Amino acid sequence: MFSASIQTIKTAARRKINDGILSLLPDFLLRLFCMIPLLLIFRTLSGNGENGIDLPQLQSYTWASFLLRDWLNIQTFLSGWNNDTGLFKCFLRPMGLIRSVVLETIGEQLPNLLLFSLPLALLSYPFGVNLAPRSWLFFPSLLLCILLGFAVDFLFACLALRLRVPWLCYVIRQAVSTVCSGSLIPFSLLPKGAAVFFRLQPFGSLAAAPLSLLSDGTNGGAILLLQIFWNLCCWPLALVLMRRMRERLVWGCE
Repeated sequence: MFSASIQTIKTAARRKINDGILSLLPDFLLRLFCMIPLLLIFRTLSGNGENGIDLPQLQSYTWASFLLRDWLNIQTFLSGWNNDTGLFKCFLRPMGLIRSVVLETIGEQLPNLLLFSLPLALLSYPFGVNLAPRSWLFFPSLLLCILLGFAVDFLFACLALRLRVPWLCYVIRQAVSTVCSGSLIPFSLLPKGAAVFFRLQPFGSLAAAPLSLLSDGTNGGAILLLQIFWNLCCWPLALVLMRRMRERLVWGCE
């Protein structure tokens, strides 16, 4: 089963670059064009750190958020199942559906990790951005973030199947995850009451959790406990709903 998992990841990674490495360039450029203005805005707003986060922290937070974007808000191909035959291939493999989807997603994100994230990480030091985590708890937090991201994606996939409007659920998911996960704006820049609310809701245990440990490193224990709590809440629900939606996954929304 281990060799089958590795082969599934390799196949998905090769399919991602079937049209050549240059086909990934527009997405890379779009990320850079979004990251650079955001860094300039934060440089202007940071001032002397009145909002509880200084300029180096803002820079490392923003740089890492674009560097790890695919992993901080996991999106599987189930979000586009209605227009993709990849789902039917999963049922032909000698492994469970959820495992197959997870492996496919990892394989599809490997080219971006190697061709975009790694070079971007190496470029951070010449630009004076320190990506060294302030706390070693960043690594288990990132793992918990990825696990929770898969659970959240499965829940939205089940919601799309139930409501029969996949495109609407996709748009809502993108908007909610961008705003509520902290991948775009650090919660430290928000008013205190709003920051506490956003940290406590489930999306706050996605991007904001590992990024805050990378840039700040404080309250690591509380962050990990909250991530574990939301994983324990979301994964059983996702597994039950995915099992109940199995027939709809094959036959579609009709």
